[in-house]
Amino acid sequence: MPSIERTAYPRYPRLLTLKDIQTSFTPRQDEIEWASKFARTPSSRLALLVQLKCFQFLKYFSSTDLIPAEIVEHISASLGMLPTQDIAYVSTTALYRHHKVIREVLGVTPYTDAQTRPLAVSLARGAAEVVETRVDIINCVIEDLIRHGHELPAFSTLDDIAEEVHAAAQTALYQSIDKQLTLSQRQWLDKLLVTDLPIRRTLFNQLKKAAKKTSKGHLEMLLDQVRWLDTLPSCDAHLDAVPATKLKHMAERASVLDAADMRDFVPAKRYTLILSLIRQMRVRARDD
Repeated sequence: MPSIERTAYPRYPRLLTLKDIQTSFTPRQDEIEWASKFARTPSSRLALLVQLKCFQFLKYFSSTDLIPAEIVEHISASLGMLPTQDIAYVSTTALYRHHKVIREVLGVTPYTDAQTRPLAVSLARGAAEVVETRVDIINCVIEDLIRHGHELPAFSTLDDIAEEVHAAAQTALYQSIDKQLTLSQRQWLDKLLVTDLPIRRTLFNQLKKAAKKTSKGHLEMLLDQVRWLDTLPSCDAHLDAVPATKLKHMAERASVLDAADMRDFVPAKRYTLILSLIRQMRVRARDD
């Protein structure tokens, strides 16, 4: 599972400054008046406003015991109450009633597996066609769910969706490229991973060496590199539909793997990675 810190999933800052609290968690006068219509007691109004401001910040309801005490204390002071550092509910019914009225006033659709999950999966599939990593997919889904007015699910739910969609998208990409290859192209790609006994080195190692950026001062070396790359069979047409971000990521991944690692992959995957590396090397060599 990707670390939540690497994603855009909203969470409370580890260090809440006074400016943070005043900017994000100060209830407006109209919000205080709204809360007074639904909560009769001071403690209930405090709880409702704390839930409201936290939801506006997070885009989901966090557990009440995870709400920073500084936020509760600030909101209680805004209401003219004695300093209070936590909120409590006498029943889950009261808690869910507050959740319901907050969604209604904000115009937010609650997350459900029956209705929202299919949308999240669809959004993830769209993102997976352009971006490469699970973190990027998660970030795109977060942005789109919020834009569509939906409550965010738990992070683990988003991660499960991203993992499933990412794996399916990668497999589909590898297979689509593999289907375009001729038998001779597959044989040539496999030969790259076979060790040449006299020099105990594979052609794939030579590819990776050529992938290292050469100084612009070494013009002859650059020209040699371009000429050598031009001798390799061209499969660029097979990659024309692949977004540049994906090509770059796959090329970078291939450049840090050795021949043994590549042989462990299924053929469709290793062919795609090698072709991406060659494609990026050609582009970079000419740019240099």
